[in-house]
Amino acid sequence: MDGPYQFRDARPGDEPRVQHIVGTVLEEYGMHLDLPGTDADIVDLQASYAARGGAFRVLLDADGEVVGCGGLYALHPGELEVRKMYFLRSARGRGLGRTLLQSLVDTARARGARQVSLETKSVLREAIALYESFGFREVDREHKTPRCDRAFVLDLS
Repeated sequence: MDGPYQFRDARPGDEPRVQHIVGTVLEEYGMHLDLPGTDADIVDLQASYAARGGAFRVLLDADGEVVGCGGLYALHPGELEVRKMYFLRSARGRGLGRTLLQSLVDTARARGARQVSLETKSVLREAIALYESFGFREVDREHKTPRCDRAFVLDLS
Protein backbone atom coordinates (compact mmCIF):
# COMPACT_ATOMS: atom_id res chain seq x y z
CA MET A 1 0.00 0.00 0.00
CA ASP A 2 1.24 3.45 -0.91
CA GLY A 3 2.10 6.18 1.57
CA PRO A 4 0.13 7.37 4.55
CA TYR A 5 -3.14 5.62 3.72
CA GLN A 6 -4.77 3.20 6.13
CA PHE A 7 -7.94 1.12 6.22
CA ARG A 8 -10.25 0.72 9.19
CA ASP A 9 -13.68 -0.74 9.80
CA ALA A 10 -16.49 1.75 9.26
CA ARG A 11 -17.91 3.43 12.34
CA PRO A 12 -21.27 5.08 12.97
CA GLY A 13 -20.98 8.58 11.54
CA ASP A 14 -18.95 7.54 8.46
CA GLU A 15 -22.12 7.40 6.35
CA PRO A 16 -22.13 11.02 5.06
CA ARG A 17 -18.55 10.73 3.83
CA VAL A 18 -19.16 7.29 2.28
CA GLN A 19 -22.26 8.65 0.53
CA HIS A 20 -20.19 11.58 -0.78
CA ILE A 21 -17.50 9.25 -2.16
CA VAL A 22 -19.98 6.87 -3.79
CA GLY A 23 -21.95 9.78 -5.28
CA THR A 24 -18.83 11.53 -6.56
CA VAL A 25 -17.46 8.44 -8.30
CA LEU A 26 -20.84 7.50 -9.77
CA GLU A 27 -21.19 11.01 -11.21
CA GLU A 28 -17.76 10.65 -12.89
CA TYR A 29 -19.17 7.70 -14.82
CA GLY A 30 -22.57 9.22 -15.63
CA MET A 31 -24.51 7.49 -12.84
CA HIS A 32 -26.29 8.86 -9.79
CA LEU A 33 -26.54 8.08 -6.08
CA ASP A 34 -29.89 6.46 -5.19
CA LEU A 35 -30.15 6.41 -1.39
CA PRO A 36 -33.82 5.36 -1.27
CA GLY A 37 -33.11 2.41 -3.60
CA THR A 38 -29.87 0.93 -4.91
CA ASP A 39 -27.69 2.71 -2.33
CA ALA A 40 -29.90 2.24 0.74
CA ASP A 41 -27.18 -0.01 2.19
CA ILE A 42 -24.97 3.03 2.87
CA VAL A 43 -27.59 4.91 4.90
CA ASP A 44 -26.69 2.81 7.99
CA LEU A 45 -23.44 0.93 7.45
CA GLN A 46 -23.58 -0.97 10.74
CA ALA A 47 -27.08 -2.32 10.13
CA SER A 48 -26.46 -3.13 6.46
CA TYR A 49 -23.06 -4.76 6.83
CA ALA A 50 -21.66 -5.67 10.27
CA ALA A 51 -25.01 -6.61 11.84
CA ARG A 52 -25.77 -8.96 8.92
CA GLY A 53 -22.42 -10.77 9.11
CA GLY A 54 -20.63 -8.64 6.54
CA ALA A 55 -17.98 -5.95 6.84
CA PHE A 56 -17.46 -2.40 5.62
CA ARG A 57 -14.08 -0.70 5.47
CA VAL A 58 -13.05 2.87 4.81
CA LEU A 59 -9.75 4.25 3.56
CA LEU A 60 -8.22 7.19 5.41
CA ASP A 61 -5.67 9.58 3.92
CA ALA A 62 -2.81 11.24 5.84
CA ASP A 63 -5.25 13.84 7.24
CA GLY A 64 -7.64 11.17 8.52
CA GLU A 65 -10.23 11.96 5.82
CA VAL A 66 -12.24 9.07 4.40
CA VAL A 67 -11.25 8.88 0.70
CA GLY A 68 -12.35 5.36 -0.20
CA CYS A 69 -14.57 2.50 0.87
CA GLY A 70 -15.81 -0.98 0.19
CA GLY A 71 -17.84 -3.66 1.87
CA LEU A 72 -18.89 -7.26 2.06
CA TYR A 73 -22.67 -7.67 2.13
CA ALA A 74 -24.08 -10.98 3.36
CA LEU A 75 -26.44 -12.29 0.69
CA HIS A 76 -27.14 -15.73 2.16
CA PRO A 77 -25.14 -18.38 4.00
CA GLY A 78 -21.97 -19.11 2.09
CA GLU A 79 -22.09 -16.05 -0.20
CA LEU A 80 -20.87 -12.53 0.45
CA GLU A 81 -21.06 -9.74 -2.12
CA VAL A 82 -18.47 -7.00 -2.65
CA ARG A 83 -20.33 -3.69 -2.67
CA LYS A 84 -19.56 0.01 -2.80
CA MET A 85 -15.87 -0.27 -3.59
CA TYR A 86 -15.08 3.30 -4.59
CA PHE A 87 -12.08 5.62 -4.24
CA LEU A 88 -11.77 9.35 -4.82
CA ARG A 89 -9.34 10.27 -7.62
CA SER A 90 -6.63 11.23 -5.11
CA ALA A 91 -6.50 7.64 -3.83
CA ARG A 92 -6.55 5.83 -7.18
CA GLY A 93 -3.63 4.23 -8.96
CA ARG A 94 -1.80 3.36 -5.74
CA GLY A 95 -2.71 -0.31 -5.33
CA LEU A 96 -5.29 0.50 -2.66
CA GLY A 97 -8.13 -1.20 -4.53
CA ARG A 98 -6.10 -4.39 -4.70
CA THR A 99 -5.31 -4.12 -0.97
CA LEU A 100 -8.97 -3.61 -0.08
CA LEU A 101 -10.22 -6.38 -2.35
CA GLN A 102 -7.66 -8.81 -0.87
CA SER A 103 -8.81 -7.84 2.63
CA LEU A 104 -12.47 -8.39 1.70
CA VAL A 105 -11.77 -11.77 0.08
CA ASP A 106 -9.69 -12.84 3.11
CA THR A 107 -12.53 -11.75 5.43
CA ALA A 108 -15.07 -13.72 3.38
CA ARG A 109 -12.86 -16.80 3.51
CA ALA A 110 -12.38 -16.43 7.29
CA ARG A 111 -16.15 -16.27 7.72
CA GLY A 112 -16.63 -19.52 5.88
CA ALA A 113 -18.01 -18.14 2.62
CA ARG A 114 -17.86 -20.46 -0.35
CA GLN A 115 -18.27 -17.66 -2.87
CA VAL A 116 -17.77 -13.91 -3.23
CA SER A 117 -19.88 -12.19 -5.85
CA LEU A 118 -20.14 -8.66 -7.21
CA GLU A 119 -21.99 -6.63 -9.79
CA THR A 120 -20.51 -3.80 -11.82
CA LYS A 121 -20.93 -1.74 -14.96
CA SER A 122 -18.93 -2.19 -18.16
CA VAL A 123 -17.68 1.42 -18.06
CA LEU A 124 -15.70 0.61 -14.88
CA ARG A 125 -12.91 -1.04 -16.88
CA GLU A 126 -10.15 -0.64 -14.28
CA ALA A 127 -12.29 -2.27 -11.60
CA ILE A 128 -13.21 -5.16 -13.90
CA ALA A 129 -9.51 -5.74 -14.70
CA LEU A 130 -8.80 -5.86 -10.96
CA TYR A 131 -11.60 -8.37 -10.32
CA GLU A 132 -10.46 -10.60 -13.18
CA SER A 133 -6.85 -10.47 -11.93
CA PHE A 134 -8.15 -11.91 -8.63
CA GLY A 135 -9.80 -14.82 -10.43
CA PHE A 136 -13.37 -13.51 -10.47
CA ARG A 137 -15.19 -14.97 -13.45
CA GLU A 138 -18.11 -13.41 -15.23
CA VAL A 139 -21.48 -15.10 -14.81
CA ASP A 140 -24.87 -14.57 -16.36
CA ARG A 141 -27.14 -13.30 -13.59
CA GLU A 142 -30.70 -12.50 -14.52
CA HIS A 143 -31.40 -10.08 -11.67
CA LYS A 144 -28.80 -7.36 -11.34
CA THR A 145 -28.83 -4.00 -9.60
CA PRO A 146 -30.46 -1.53 -12.04
CA ARG A 147 -27.23 0.37 -12.83
CA CYS A 148 -25.11 -2.77 -13.26
CA ASP A 149 -24.75 -4.80 -16.45
CA ARG A 150 -22.15 -7.41 -15.44
CA ALA A 151 -21.83 -9.93 -12.60
CA PHE A 152 -18.80 -11.84 -11.34
CA VAL A 153 -18.09 -14.59 -8.81
CA LEU A 154 -15.01 -15.90 -7.08
CA ASP A 155 -15.18 -19.46 -5.75
CA LEU A 156 -13.36 -19.81 -2.43
CA SER A 157 -13.70 -23.58 -2.02
